[in-house]
Amino acid sequence: MTWALELTLGTALVIHPVLGTAVRANSGPTPTDFLTAMDVGGNSVSIVGGSNFSPQTGTFKFFFLFNSLLGLSVASLALTYLMQIDSALQRRNALRLRVYLFSAQREDAAELIARLGPRGQFQAGYSNLSELSGAVAAMKEIHRFYPVLFYFRFPVTYYSVSSISTVGLDAVSLIRSALDEREYGWLRAASRLTVTSLAAAFLPGGALSIQGRRARR
Repeated sequence: MTWALELTLGTALVIHPVLGTAVRANSGPTPTDFLTAMDVGGNSVSIVGGSNFSPQTGTFKFFFLFNSLLGLSVASLALTYLMQIDSALQRRNALRLRVYLFSAQREDAAELIARLGPRGQFQAGYSNLSELSGAVAAMKEIHRFYPVLFYFRFPVTYYSVSSISTVGLDAVSLIRSALDEREYGWLRAASRLTVTSLAAAFLPGGALSIQGRRARR
């Protein structure tokens, strides 16, 4: 709506001074008030519908043509952007639902780890953890390209950014503190990507903030 109002207002400011001369009504007298200019400007930008006003000079004929092409282009870009937002939102929610199901629908990091390595067998869990880390990195890029996604919120808690961040960071903390270094060192190394991806997406300063904290220690 904002872009349409801005285009309409800008077009009206150009058309208003020439109402009755370069731009006239097809029948009857031509009103010269600003609301009429807004109506003519809106119709010139719109890709559908018609108008009772027409340009009388070559300059304004070209101006009306340019407005129509501009309106068509902006409408196409807006629709494309909305489709990209819908696709990005679907991918983000799919990742959150996946983490929620991995945690036994409890949003519990301990449950997530227990299902990544049932009875201490983390061979398959390593692949799952790597896939989750890659998905988190992709989510970080999605939010960088479409910051408006932060404003899409849902009633269920497991779709929230805070939920996946909390579960993910808690899971990595448990992996790095509770699992044996000699037996599961390879899994602990894989978990670092999750921390880096989450930090880059949601912490001020990104991954550099974690490195700064480690350096201060």
